[in-house]
Amino acid sequence: MNKKIILDTNVFSNKEFCGRLKNSGHTAYISTISYSELLYHYLKKEGRSGEGFIDAFLEALNVQVIPFDRECAKIASKSAIDRWDFKDNARDYMIGSLAVKLRYPIITFDTKDFEWIEKAYYLHLKSS
Repeated sequence: MNKKIILDTNVFSNKEFCGRLKNSGHTAYISTISYSELLYHYLKKEGRSGEGFIDAFLEALNVQVIPFDRECAKIASKSAIDRWDFKDNARDYMIGSLAVKLRYPIITFDTKDFEWIEKAYYLHLKSS
C-alpha cells in the first residue's frame, strides 16, 4: 500500500522509524522548513564537510522535499490565530501547513505541536 505522508523533522532522530520508513512503501514528503532544520542540526554536529549527507540520507529513505510556498504561508498564519505564539512556534506551523495543503497525514513525535491538524499521527517509539 502506497500511502502519502508528511514527516515532522523529529522523526529522523529515530533509527527504528527510519528503517521502517525505508521499507514501508509509503511516499514521504518534508517541507523545505524541515529540510533546513535537518541540515542545520547535521552541519552543527558534523561540520560543513558533510553537506551532501542529508540529501543522500533523504534519497535513501525515498523522502521528497517540497518547497514552502505562498499557500503554505497563508495556512500557517491563519492556523496560528488564537493558538500558540506564532513567534515561538512558526516552524511547526510552517511544517504542518504542508500536511494541510496536501491533505496528507503528518507523522511526528511531538503531540502538542500539531494538535491543530486533523490528520496528525504521533509515534510512540523512543528516540534513539
